[in-house]
Amino acid sequence: MSRKNVAFKIRIEEELRREFVDTCNSDDLTAAQVVRRFMRSYIERHKTSLQGNLFQSNEPHQEE
Repeated sequence: MSRKNVAFKIRIEEELRREFVDTCNSDDLTAAQVVRRFMRSYIERHKTSLQGNLFQSNEPHQEE
């Protein structure tokens, strides 16, 4: 795994943060682990979606 040397700061509601951290802890994970996992998954889904769109035309299909 690569070295983690960049911070990502976001502003969220205190209650959302507390519930998120508590839920992560109940799964024996850190909040950072869950956020990194989500980010990787989101990127992969986006890449897959873009690749699928390369083969789709925006114009209606006309039969011959």
